[in-house]
Amino acid sequence: MSALQFPLPDALYGFETQQACEKYMKALLTILGVDYPYTHNLEKLQELLELEGEVLPTPAYEYRRLTPFAAQLRYTYGEPLSEADREAMVETARILGAYVVERILARERDGTAAKPDL
Repeated sequence: MSALQFPLPDALYGFETQQACEKYMKALLTILGVDYPYTHNLEKLQELLELEGEVLPTPAYEYRRLTPFAAQLRYTYGEPLSEADREAMVETARILGAYVVERILARERDGTAAKPDL
């Protein structure tokens, strides 16, 4: 049973999780000084990070399964998400977020963080 009294619909739950992962990945690419394409494809962003030597933690919920929530599944989702799926999604975003924050702080400490053009 969800901790929320009124749980989010599956499509919205997936969308928010996908967006969190996307923003974490793009933040790390930015601090690495990597230009990235306009994309919501988490696997593509992961590949760009790997080209820079970043090895992301293994997600509890695969990035390839999250990517469709960015657009196609935002409004409708075929199979209902199980409570285990929802927990895995949250764990994926939590672990990725912690990893990215640590990597950004490490690069700032050692002076290798890129200065983004704002």
